[in-house]
Amino acid sequence: MNPSENVTSVPRVTVVVPMYNSERHVRETLNSIAAQTLRDLEVIVIDDGSTDSSIPIVTEIAARDPRFRLITPPRHGSAGAARNVGLDLARGEYLAFLDADDLFAPTMLQKLYEKARADDADIVMTAFRSFSDATGKREPLGRRGRLHAHLLPKATPFTPAKISDHIFTA
Repeated sequence: MNPSENVTSVPRVTVVVPMYNSERHVRETLNSIAAQTLRDLEVIVIDDGSTDSSIPIVTEIAARDPRFRLITPPRHGSAGAARNVGLDLARGEYLAFLDADDLFAPTMLQKLYEKARADDADIVMTAFRSFSDATGKREPLGRRGRLHAHLLPKATPFTPAKISDHIFTA
């Protein structure tokens, strides 16, 4: 399928990718986004002053796929500031953040988008796995405790009031 097929003026999802000297992983990261089963998306890569070959890699990908844009604002020195730049530019119904050394499973955005729509939810969350460059292995799903599902109500959707005791730890 051509990347621009089925793309509307308001994408279903905007993916914001902050980047700084990410030449080692950024191609694989962006390829994981390009391979999503959800085709109607935009990808905004915010470079924060890279001095390696990250920019040419992203430029090459953006030249092939009009869903990708590279933004090179003045250096802010943090991924958070770069994410905020992307947030200001995002046009999608929903927003996803992905670091330049992370990957999305091929159906992830489709499943999250469908869940958000089905539940009329503002936010959806998912478990994830970490990969160690040092060992070359993936950690088991749910390890490292970043998403504490046991603190969330079993029924979805739910309101922030339902997790008021755990809103910043869940």
